[in-house]
Amino acid sequence: FSMESLAQNMNLDFTGNPDAKKTYISYESRSLTRSVNRNQEAPPMRIISHAHSTSDGGNRYKRAALVLDSISNENLRWPRSVDIATTRDSTMDSNVSVSNQIIVESEVLSYVKNKDLNAEMYANVLNHGLDVIKADLSKIKPPSAPSKGRNNQKLATTADLISLLLSCAQAVSASNARRAQEILKEIRQDSSPYGSDVQRLAHYFAEGLVARLSGTGGQLFTALSSNRPSAAKMLKAHHLFVEICPFVKVSHYFANRAIVKAAKGASRLHIVDYGILYGLQWPGLISALAEREGGPPSLRITGIELPQPQNSSERLEMTGRCLAEYARTYGVPFEFCPIATDWQNVDVRTLQKRPDEILVVNSIFRLRHLFDETVLASNPREVVLKNIFDMRPKIFIQGICNGNYNTPFFMSRFKEALTLFASKFDMLETTISSDNQERMMIEREIMGKAILNIIACEGQERVERPETYRQWQNRVQKAGFVQIALDQSLMRDVPTIVKRKYNKNFSIDQHGCWMLLGWKGKVFHGLSLWKPGNHSIN
Repeated sequence: FSMESLAQNMNLDFTGNPDAKKTYISYESRSLTRSVNRNQEAPPMRIISHAHSTSDGGNRYKRAALVLDSISNENLRWPRSVDIATTRDSTMDSNVSVSNQIIVESEVLSYVKNKDLNAEMYANVLNHGLDVIKADLSKIKPPSAPSKGRNNQKLATTADLISLLLSCAQAVSASNARRAQEILKEIRQDSSPYGSDVQRLAHYFAEGLVARLSGTGGQLFTALSSNRPSAAKMLKAHHLFVEICPFVKVSHYFANRAIVKAAKGASRLHIVDYGILYGLQWPGLISALAEREGGPPSLRITGIELPQPQNSSERLEMTGRCLAEYARTYGVPFEFCPIATDWQNVDVRTLQKRPDEILVVNSIFRLRHLFDETVLASNPREVVLKNIFDMRPKIFIQGICNGNYNTPFFMSRFKEALTLFASKFDMLETTISSDNQERMMIEREIMGKAILNIIACEGQERVERPETYRQWQNRVQKAGFVQIALDQSLMRDVPTIVKRKYNKNFSIDQHGCWMLLGWKGKVFHGLSLWKPGNHSIN
């Protein structure tokens, strides 16, 4: 259909500029039930709904916004599948009930020779070592100085905004809503998602405090999780992040290097990835395996994700399609097994292990989403680690987000999170210009959403639960694993390359058998390799 014929078919009333990238269409809720002839040649799109209904004298009227993103006016095609998710609009009054918002989003994506992923280059480094990067360091241009933020309001000092945030948190903690609202007015005079790093930090923490005051944190977090940008847009933001920050590249190199070594000479390799999301770690490994002397092994990836209100299986299937296309392009026999469930439900029986395969378990920065003994008596963290131990992998690769705000005490959690995220916003301010759209997407979709969950959610609604690498070491050792010593050539070369290629404030350090990644002395991540011991301590 053209947009005009679609409007006629569904009795839709268009508003806004038809030439704009996004066109908003308002329609009555009865249009949702109308039968529409679907063109089977249309690319798969995702529809997430978020309309609201108001009550007026017993009559209920529903309206929704249909966002047509990056779709040509004359070539609009109705999607083959429709997913409707119920969310809550935080801007509504208490007498407003929530139904659905509709967003149409194309999800056509390929990882092959994708300039935002650049997996082929990573494979070259995996196969030939870090000397490949060393040879190119002289060609690297120094990063350009970021531009100043756009400050339409007076600029408050860091101390002012931090002090106001702490005072507001104290008022919220004491259930003093009037005082909290007064302080929030002061914060909003100087906070902005477009300003300096401190102004952006204050904006997102203030939004979290507002959600906590109103008791809508869990609903808002669910809505944001349901209404994320397309994979292609997230990949562009990922590309920016890996160019200015070494954490992702180093983590993937650390893990994939260990996998290549573990799979040497094997005919079958099975990777179990807890928290696979878009699977961006694996194209580089696939390319490296394709060039292995004697030919690549048969690769099976079990991609595990947490269940979502909707689209968890669809997103996993998209990841599988992208990886399968990539493996087919480079001649690597490939099998993808998607699992969307609570991670404690995945055990050795789920995997259907094959006797001739090398098994590797991988989780980079995602185990923080597991509940611990303070939330559920069953302690999912302990259960998952025990299940991994029972799988008897050749290696278990663990990457953790280093944080100390997994505590039920609100003020302690607030202060720890404020300190850590202040460092993260400072990192982005130092390395990326303030008006960069991908930077704002990272701050909004990743950092802002995490801040909301940390501040405004409790119990099982709070899924951002990082621990320090020392705490994780105790947990993993208790599960029966033995830590593998770090390769000292790796610890010699990686810090050298990071210092020469990235901002001088990034650090790569070692503590025991942990590789620690940080910024200005603050540890953000830890990486470690483990193997099953003779028996579990539990």
